Amino acid sequence: MTPDMPLSSWIVLAVAGAILTALSFLVRNAFESTTTYVEGLSVKLDAMGVVIAKADGDRRVLEAQMHSLERRLDSVERTVRELAEGIAR
Repeated sequence: MTPDMPLSSWIVLAVAGAILTALSFLVRNAFESTTTYVEGLSVKLDAMGVVIAKADGDRRVLEAQMHSLERRLDSVERTVRELAEGIAR
């Protein structure tokens, strides 16, 4: 760039510089917002992992209680069947 460039060349360079500055600003903001959203997603996934682990523990407790109740019901059915056979004899 020499000082003897015509004014139109300076205007074109100034407009190109302004466009480049605006585009770099938009790209930087796009990456910052994407980074913010990814961090928010990470926090939500961590919280969801805790909730899933708690629900899994609750499910295991309920499953153990259900198996216990099934065994007790089998015992009651066997007792009722034995009593009914004893009465029928």
